[in-house]
This record gives sequence, C-alpha cells and structure tokens, in this order.
Amino acid sequence: MNTDIKPLIFIPSARDLPEFEEYTKKLNYDKLWIKYHPQEEAYVVGRNWFLEHSEYTHLIILPDDLLLEQSQLETLLQHSDMVMSGWCIHGKSPQDRKGLDSNVSFSLPSIFTPPMLTVYESYDFIPINEIKNYIRAHWVAATIKFSGFAPTIIPREIVQQVPFRASHGCCVDTCFSQDLLIHKINQFVNFRVQTKEIEATSPELIQVGKKEKEIRYEHESV
Repeated sequence: MNTDIKPLIFIPSARDLPEFEEYTKKLNYDKLWIKYHPQEEAYVVGRNWFLEHSEYTHLIILPDDLLLEQSQLETLLQHSDMVMSGWCIHGKSPQDRKGLDSNVSFSLPSIFTPPMLTVYESYDFIPINEIKNYIRAHWVAATIKFSGFAPTIIPREIVQQVPFRASHGCCVDTCFSQDLLIHKINQFVNFRVQTKEIEATSPELIQVGKKEKEIRYEHESV
C-alpha cells in the first residue's frame, strides 16, 4: 500500500447488489457511497464531498456493478500522477459483439456530438483479443481516449479542473473523456487490471426514486 497518497473510493450506487457489497467491503480505503441519486447528481455530490475533504489525494470511481480486488487497486495506484483506469468486458455490447470487446477505446466520438446521441460503433472499443496480445507483448499501459470507469483513479488537481457532467442524465464517462480531451489531459489504461462487471441491467434493480437518497461514509482503520 502506498502511504504517500490517500485515496477515496467513490461509489455512485443506484442499486443494492450483494455480490458487489461483499467484494467492496474488502477494499482497504475510505469509501463514499452516494446511494439512490440520479446519475449526474450522484457524481456532482461525490465530487463536491471529495473537494471539501482536502486530506484525500485521489478520487477512485467505482461503479456499483464492478468487482474490484485490493491487488488491482494497488496496481492502478502505482500510476498516481495520472488518470488511470482498469478495464472489463463491455457489458452493453450488441449481440454480435457480446463478450468480444473491452470498455476502453483509443478513439472517441466528436466532442461536438452529445454523448446521448452516440452509438456503440462510434467508440471503436478495443477487442479483448487485442488486449491479450498487448499483454503477451509486455505492453502494460497505454494512452486511451475513452474509459468506462472500470475503475478510474483521478488525482485531486484533475478533479479540481474537470467537473463531472451528464448528457441528458446519462453518459458521465463519455462526458468526462470529452472534457479531458478539451483540457488536453491524457488518460490511460493498465491492461493488467481486468475487472469483472456484474450483469445487473434489469430496470427493476434501479432504486432511484424508490428509496430515499443516502450518503454513506465508511472510514477504514488501516
């Protein structure tokens, strides 16, 4: 564990997924759960809380359907001076690409296109077999243009520069990638950090508007 940094795990959570909760409680860093908020609101609230607590050096975005291990988190934190992500199998790919693509890309739709209007093909997601080839060739990390937060670690100074926003209530990850590009800030992926996304897309799992909004802070004594 790197003692020079103090990260905060930020969990925007619209669902209650026992498998995710079981995994996440094993992570040895402080956690901020923003429960049952609309997507954009959750990210804004989480960012503001982080900025108000200057003891934290990095914001770790951990979506509530992503299984992350402590060793993977430590690997990402080795790149503490940059925006660094892991990757997973794309969970929302069309049927003919199911299980074949990652959620990261070397390209990005035009910054002039509202993310809500983009289509899957416009991202040109990196195929998983390509990533396996990179790993075999010892190509550990690369500059990317889009990351689907699987997860993503952001240094404080970049959180300060780039607010979170949505496109008509969705696509915070795409908006963030567009804004990094506008600010000429690079983002990276570590190909060794493959995380697992839980298949939890059923609409009835979403508790926004059903349960009272909640902000939960968990302090780890490590």
